[in-house]
This record gives sequence, structure tokens and C-alpha cells, in this order.
Amino acid sequence: MSVATKKKYVTRDTLFKDIDLSGGKLIAQVIGGEGNNLHSALCPQLDSEQILVSMPTRFRKTIWIKRGSFVIIEPIDEGTKVRGEIERVLLPQHVEFLKRQNQWPSEFTHNAAGDGLINGVIDSKSQYVDMSLLPPNHSSDEDIEVDCSNLPVGGNLNRPQYNSATNESETDSSDNE
Repeated sequence: MSVATKKKYVTRDTLFKDIDLSGGKLIAQVIGGEGNNLHSALCPQLDSEQILVSMPTRFRKTIWIKRGSFVIIEPIDEGTKVRGEIERVLLPQHVEFLKRQNQWPSEFTHNAAGDGLINGVIDSKSQYVDMSLLPPNHSSDEDIEVDCSNLPVGGNLNRPQYNSATNESETDSSDNE
């Protein structure tokens, strides 16, 4: 089977296959990538909250996982470091389906604004900035005057500057001959 065919089947299974949480499978939230297809995940159903999960080879270079996304994992009993394997990556429509079916864990209640909260704790790697730290916005109705007197004249300063006055006088004298 070619690589393109494998990717097609993996993509189709991710998008359209029914979600099955039987057999001890758990829902976890990815906190970050650890390298070598390992991800740290938050899984409150296991005894330790933060665990290391591995991505199987069928998902590699086909499906990418962002920080904060949800996955279905199957716990691994024999490992000490890696505690689970990713069985499925959950898309937003899968999360909504699980919430409607009342299969969504109560530990993963998030603010709808997506403010980086993980179980009520602010994620240190969150990409959102507190609005009180930003300077005040100027409304578009106000005219903001900018002093342009000290700006350089003559276009892009990263380009070589040619003396246009000498070039014009040379072309004028050649035209007169």
C-alpha cells in the first residue's frame, strides 16, 4: 500500500469513524510536544494527572496535534515513562458530539473564549495576552497626528542611493548634442 493510500485511510478514519470509548480508553488533553512523537497530556482519570503518550506510526506525518487539543488514549500498563498511546485525535465536532452524549469528562470544562484555562489553571504556554497589559486602543474616529518632519525622504533606505541630480544633467547634455 502506498503512502498516499495510507494517508487517505487514516484521514477518512479520523473524520468519519464512530467514536468508541469502550475497553478502558480515556480522553486526555495534549499539553505539549516532548519530541520523538511523544506528547505530554493531562488525563485526570489516571492516578497521575500529567502523563506521557506516544503517537503511533500510522498518524505520523499525516495528522498533527496542537497544544490544547483532545485525544483518546489507551493506557499502557507495562511502561513507566510512557503511560498511553494515542488512539484517535478528537476534532471540535467530535467534542461537541461527546458532550451531547454525556460522555465528556467533567474535568474538561473550558471557558468558551478559549483563554488557556486547563482545569481552572492558566496554561503557562498560552498564546493569549491579558488585555490589561496592552496599551489603550485609539478609536478610529480620532485623528492621530504623526510628525513626519524627522522621517528620511527618498524612499527605501535599504536600497542603494543614486544621485539623481547628476544623472539628469548627464542625460540633458547628451540630448543637446
